[in-house]
Amino acid sequence: MGLKDILNKIESQQDQRIKEIKRNNAREIAEIRSEMKGKVSKEKERVQSELAKEREIYSNLKISEGKRSVKREMLAEKERLINLALGNVLDRFGEFKGERYRSLLKKLVTESAKLLKGKCRILATREEDIPYLKNLGIAPVRNKTIPGRGGVIVVSENGEFRIDRTFDYMMEKQSDDLRKMTAGILFKEE
Repeated sequence: MGLKDILNKIESQQDQRIKEIKRNNAREIAEIRSEMKGKVSKEKERVQSELAKEREIYSNLKISEGKRSVKREMLAEKERLINLALGNVLDRFGEFKGERYRSLLKKLVTESAKLLKGKCRILATREEDIPYLKNLGIAPVRNKTIPGRGGVIVVSENGEFRIDRTFDYMMEKQSDDLRKMTAGILFKEE
């Protein structure tokens, strides 16, 4: 066997070795590729699952935020309607006249003067009430009116005590109860 044959044999063995390495590498590459596809597929599923959860959470947050916003707007509108209704009631007190009004006025002045043991003066909210209150003769009546939609303020002679029986004050004093009652009437189906 000559040098040429030996070189050919070595070259042939090298070619076979290279082919074998390539086959092994191809098999390993295929295995790695298959393994990576599986890992990528699992990671893709995990990421998609997380994204779906995050989208759901975000969606729920937006829905909750929207619901809260609507509730705030509804509460603001209810508040506006309650205020409007109570304002209308108070305005109607300003229209309250006649014998029923005078009877109520007499009762308010009489009870208040009794509490102050008759030593008091009367402040009227309406110009037309002054002559009527003077005719009652319960206590002196100031000739100048005070702001209000009806009723009186009875003040002790020394000014130390003051009983406010104006419609405005009585409504303000009963504000919480009146608001609840008004809300119950306006929004009873809720």
